Amino acid sequence: MSHVNDATPPMTMSAVIVRKMRITGASIPEVSQQVRARMWYCETARMDAVDQVQLNFNPATLAVLNILIGLIMFGVALDIRVVTIATYWSRHPVPIPEAT
Repeated sequence: MSHVNDATPPMTMSAVIVRKMRITGASIPEVSQQVRARMWYCETARMDAVDQVQLNFNPATLAVLNILIGLIMFGVALDIRVVTIATYWSRHPVPIPEAT
C-alpha cells in the first residue's frame, strides 16, 4: 500500500475492508475479495521490482564476499555434530534406486 507521507501509518487489511464497506455499502465477502486481490497485486508488483535488481561486484569485493560467506559456512559447520548428522540420516534414509 502506498502512503501519502511517512507520517501516515499503513492500514491493516481489516481496517481497509471496514472503510471500503462504509464507502460502498458492499458486503464483507465482496470487499474482502477485492482488497485481497489488490494486496496480492501490489505484493506481486513489488516482487517483480526486486527481481529486476542487478548486483555488480568487482573482483576485489567478490573475493571479500566469498571469504565472508566461507566464514559463515565454517561457523555453521562448527555447530554441527556427528550425532546430528547420524540422527538426520536415520530419520531420512537415502532412497536406493532399483536395478532394472
